[in-house]
Amino acid sequence: MKSDMEEEDNDPSIPIILLSREQKQRIRSPWTHCLIVKVFGKSVGYHYLLTKIHQIWHPNGKFSMVDLGLDFYLVKLSLQKDFYFFISTSPWSISRHLLTIIHRWEPEFKASVAPITLMAVWVCLVELHLEFFDFAILCIIGNELGTLFRIDPHTMEGARRRFARLCIQMM
Repeated sequence: MKSDMEEEDNDPSIPIILLSREQKQRIRSPWTHCLIVKVFGKSVGYHYLLTKIHQIWHPNGKFSMVDLGLDFYLVKLSLQKDFYFFISTSPWSISRHLLTIIHRWEPEFKASVAPITLMAVWVCLVELHLEFFDFAILCIIGNELGTLFRIDPHTMEGARRRFARLCIQMM
């Protein structure tokens, strides 16, 4: 698909459909609050994943999913509140495998060529010295390892300090 009168040297036997900028905006607008997710380590079925995400997450608004192939799924959310909750609490574990957000929906996404350049992961810092259980210090550590998404609330609040858990985005 081409739009806005883009021109290239193409095979004349392949039809080119030109879309205006307004048409592109109209067909893309329903997908703006969608996320592309993937389960790593295991192939899971559509209905199983839909049920598990609903059990873990409990969205306030309408929630649907589209199978994009190759274990990529598009998660469509009706409420912006759910969208930001989903982003801020990722990643999750589904049957002991990582469900992570690959990125927000983007036009012309193709699962077969989707680069997985970033991934949110939980890092467990075992036997971290007690004095390092400081929010600012944990932020520094997390950002040295990748981009810090969040610190597990149990890391900061409890009397158990056997390890610190940080959710970071890694390349």
